[in-house]
Amino acid sequence: MVSIEQRRNRRKTFYYLFLSGSLFLILIFVGIPALAKVITVVSDFKQQPSTILNNDKIPPSPPRFTTSDTATNSARLTLIGSAEPSSHVTVYQNGKALEEELTDIEGQFSQKVVLFEGENIFVARARDEAGNTSQNSSQLTIQLDKDLPEITITSPTQTTFAGGDEQTVIISGNTNKQVNLTINNRFITLDVDNKFSYAVKLVSGDNQFKIVATDDAGNSAELDLTLNFTP
Repeated sequence: MVSIEQRRNRRKTFYYLFLSGSLFLILIFVGIPALAKVITVVSDFKQQPSTILNNDKIPPSPPRFTTSDTATNSARLTLIGSAEPSSHVTVYQNGKALEEELTDIEGQFSQKVVLFEGENIFVARARDEAGNTSQNSSQLTIQLDKDLPEITITSPTQTTFAGGDEQTVIISGNTNKQVNLTINNRFITLDVDNKFSYAVKLVSGDNQFKIVATDDAGNSAELDLTLNFTP
């Protein structure tokens, strides 16, 4: 019985040694080369984006401003625009670079600015991940204007009228700059010299007129005129 048990143990030992040796040989001739291939593939994958970036010599398209403001009476403004997605956009205000902004996945960017009194000229450039820089965008000019319009009435020179011959009156005047002008909420066209003229038929008693001038920056001025008519 002891001899039989010893033979069984020797067989088991031989079997385990054979199995271990076979696994070792498989690892040597199959496992390590396969592992090396996996490592090579992973390494190539990591290096591929860098290689692509290094080979990218094409600059992005110039950014484009979508802000439509050309004049404002507020010194603080947010510029909106678009460029290549995930690119870095630098906005220049009167030649000075502002803080760089990163576009989102749709290529949108925004830039908060503080305007100077008068004319503010903006351009923008985009830089992609490979370091290529675009040409300048088209210029965006925004005027900071806080001056109120001035309205001058040149006629009529009188405020009271009588009789049928004086029932129709022409209200004429001018402004100191181009504005949107209304008289009692009716739009009045200005000529190239900022002059206006409006004919109105008076009714009996006091005739009230509110003249409002609003410039492109949003500054507004009002003038009240009362004309009395006696039939």
